[in-house]
Amino acid sequence: MCDMCTCRSCSRVLQELIQTERDYVSSLGFIVDNYIPEMSRDDVIEPLRGKRGVIFGNIEKIHLFHSRSFLQELEACQQTPLNVVDVFLRHVSHLLTYILTYLLNY
Repeated sequence: MCDMCTCRSCSRVLQELIQTERDYVSSLGFIVDNYIPEMSRDDVIEPLRGKRGVIFGNIEKIHLFHSRSFLQELEACQQTPLNVVDVFLRHVSHLLTYILTYLLNY
């Protein structure tokens, strides 16, 4: 076990987690900014009309949570990687809600 979880391997794992979260936030943002607005166009094909919620579900809420809370809190743990545990525990109910919503919709 490493000394107070400040060793290089812990830092590398945390950096990978943070980068993965940044990529996820970026991907969600791309969908929110580019695909969701297309659903409001007048010329959207008939089978897709009114299906925004079915297709995209709660992706906007997920994007807000990950970009405004979760990612920022992970980034704040860079000097103290062990604090990542607290971030996950603090948001476990939020994360479980998204998982359950996903499973119910698909």
